[in-house]
Amino acid sequence: ALASLDDDAHVARARAHNVAELPRLSAGLAERGFRVTPSAGNFVLAEVGGALPEVPALNDALLRRGIIVRPVANYGLARHVRVTVGTVAEDDRLLAAIDDLAEQRKRRAQRPVVVALDGPAGAGKSTVAKLVAERSALALVDTGAIYRSVGLVALRRGVSLDDGPKLGVIAAELARYIV
Repeated sequence: ALASLDDDAHVARARAHNVAELPRLSAGLAERGFRVTPSAGNFVLAEVGGALPEVPALNDALLRRGIIVRPVANYGLARHVRVTVGTVAEDDRLLAAIDDLAEQRKRRAQRPVVVALDGPAGAGKSTVAKLVAERSALALVDTGAIYRSVGLVALRRGVSLDDGPKLGVIAAELARYIV
């Protein structure tokens, strides 16, 4: 790295590339919902916004595509990433991946995604479900709470917990309260 600093031609090329590519990368991120902090270096600090997932999910999705951004939550910036200015092709690949992720989230929002967790009582299903829903921006339907509510109403009305048709009526009555 130090030897490259003695190569005046290399330093001049790197500076010229950064001068040209930094504004293009910053504008591309801003167009995709990021709030970009102005920079004079070879990277930008960008707050994730728009139709994108939270930073951990965004980082994971980009890593699976072979694209590295640096989350900076360790600096108290949980919604930010550090994006290094790459080659034109690398930056185009990053921006295309962000477009694809936003489109995937949009499609996912248009069709329901159902994730079911099963396990014994006390295994942590509700805790895991809440984390998955939060990280994936999915709606959470706590079926355990629904079943317990149906059971409670049934017991208060004297309805046997083995009477499927009557439990169905209770569930239908309670459905209008479930959002």
